[in-house]
Amino acid sequence: MADNFTANAGSGGDTFGADDIGGVKFPRSKLIFGADGSNAGDVAIGNGLPVQPATGATFTVDGSGVTQPISAASLPLPTGAATAAKQPALGTAGSASADVITVQGAASMTAIQVADNGASLTVDGTVTANLAPTTSGGLTISRTISAASTNATNVKGSAGQVYGIMASNTNAAARYLKLYNKATSPTIGTDTPVMTVMIPPNSSGVVAHWEMGLAFGTGIGFGLTTGVTDANTGAVSADEHVVHIFYK
Repeated sequence: MADNFTANAGSGGDTFGADDIGGVKFPRSKLIFGADGSNAGDVAIGNGLPVQPATGATFTVDGSGVTQPISAASLPLPTGAATAAKQPALGTAGSASADVITVQGAASMTAIQVADNGASLTVDGTVTANLAPTTSGGLTISRTISAASTNATNVKGSAGQVYGIMASNTNAAARYLKLYNKATSPTIGTDTPVMTVMIPPNSSGVVAHWEMGLAFGTGIGFGLTTGVTDANTGAVSADEHVVHIFYK
């Protein structure tokens, strides 16, 4: 219970504030702080009383119940981590976007397939094609001088492509070079050729080439006959034909 008391009441003294605690009155005083002979101001909420440990002493602060705001920008990152002001989005297929992530190439990486969706690919800038001769990666050559037979020959026992043919004929009659899609030597007259090429009589022969290659999904074989029909089994003469086939 708060109370007041008067000092030197009979002499017109001053009145002091007091607090009655258990029947004992304690004077109520206003606290100021400062060095000797100075006044640093009244102690108030906006002017707190400084606290300083005694010489050689230390403070122990218990932070329980205290909430301290922490900025995520000041937190340390794990080793190898990086920051970015903005993580780019994946973008929308078919739409231009500044946020589309680019693909970086690397040595010995798996090739990235590019499809033109039935249209055409446009390449910006200058495209340089290296047409210089090389010592590897060219076509394989099959060379056959005719025997006195149909010369059934297996050129390649697996899928391949034919890029060119050279065939000569010293006979006075036309002869026929027949190509077969087969992994073994063809049976002339029974198997059906996929291509029949006439070799003109008494000529240096036929020269043909295909830049894209002719696909043979099973294998590459050929035979030589005197007749054009698929069932013909007429044998040519020895040494009258030289057949070159360029393939992959």
